Amino acid sequence: MATNDTTNLDATIAALDQDLSEAKSGASTNVRNWIDNLSSSNDQAQKRIAEDLQQLESALSADTVNGNQVKQLLSSLGQQTTAAAGRAEGLTSNKLMQLGRKLSDAAESIDS
Repeated sequence: MATNDTTNLDATIAALDQDLSEAKSGASTNVRNWIDNLSSSNDQAQKRIAEDLQQLESALSADTVNGNQVKQLLSSLGQQTTAAAGRAEGLTSNKLMQLGRKLSDAAESIDS
């Protein structure tokens, strides 16, 4: 998330604007892009986000999706992304804040 390129942020926010069942179809590529981007970072917070994203990717690709696991991961990612927004600047900070809210909202929309 050290980049000022907000293209991935915009794509992720747009995906989360969809119904979660619709968003799942394109989520794998989106999640994989974030994992690749964040896992190469020297920032430990970004590496933790990448680890949660790897777990989310696995959970979403399972034959039977565990709603509670997905809910917990989305909630954690929402919190971590919102925290990352506080360390970013300008438009990137705003987009990260928006993404953090969307992830948290998505988590809350899943029935436990």
